[in-house]
Amino acid sequence: MNWRRVATVGAVVGVGYLAAVFVATLVVIAITFSCASNFAGNNSGPFGDRVMEMIGFVLAGMTITFAAALPGFLVVVWLSLSRRWSQWWQFTLAGGADAIVAITLFNIVSGGSSIIPVGLILPTLPGGLAGGVVYWLGAGRFVDRVAGRQFS
Repeated sequence: MNWRRVATVGAVVGVGYLAAVFVATLVVIAITFSCASNFAGNNSGPFGDRVMEMIGFVLAGMTITFAAALPGFLVVVWLSLSRRWSQWWQFTLAGGADAIVAITLFNIVSGGSSIIPVGLILPTLPGGLAGGVVYWLGAGRFVDRVAGRQFS
């Protein structure tokens, strides 16, 4: 086994996952705050002037997303390597599915049930889809080449 190649694949996958988590978190926060500001009648924009508060939301969201989405992401990595996924739509759909799994795991771990309220799924699903696209852009389409395998 070529450990250098394994480490390179791991680095590509890890950086891709971090980018996907970051974008998914931003999408969920943007949707959530946009909807909240619309209902509150706040026309000054969804984020206002509270930059430090937003940074805290993003960091907390990334931490939760990283942990909750990791089991599903590992399944996606295994599937993508074993099935030689290379198309953007495969990773996009997998990101959406992982978002549903992640929000379900988070809800169960935080003391809720496995039934997820629609208000949590609505912002989470687009975040997962966006994260899937970003993972494909940053890592998914390159992993086979980095691993030294050729497309058939």
